[in-house]
Amino acid sequence: MGVKVGRVQPRRKQRCTNGGSIPPTSTMSKQQQTITKQLQNLYSWTQFYQETGNKEQIRKCQTEIAQLKKAYNETKTKKNG
Repeated sequence: MGVKVGRVQPRRKQRCTNGGSIPPTSTMSKQQQTITKQLQNLYSWTQFYQETGNKEQIRKCQTEIAQLKKAYNETKTKKNG
């Protein structure tokens, strides 16, 4: 008997957003640029851990993301204030 060939289900795309668009680097301070790079890296790792099902690492990344977002927002407040 042959192997049954059916319709292949497309792989579900993981959504991992950064909470909005990233501003152009020309308007960001060096500290903001550094934080943005760290956030992008953490979002990538979070996506990887979601695909592999590593819940512990997902939580760690999400905690770090929250801390970095807070730090980024503080730099924006200082810049505008």
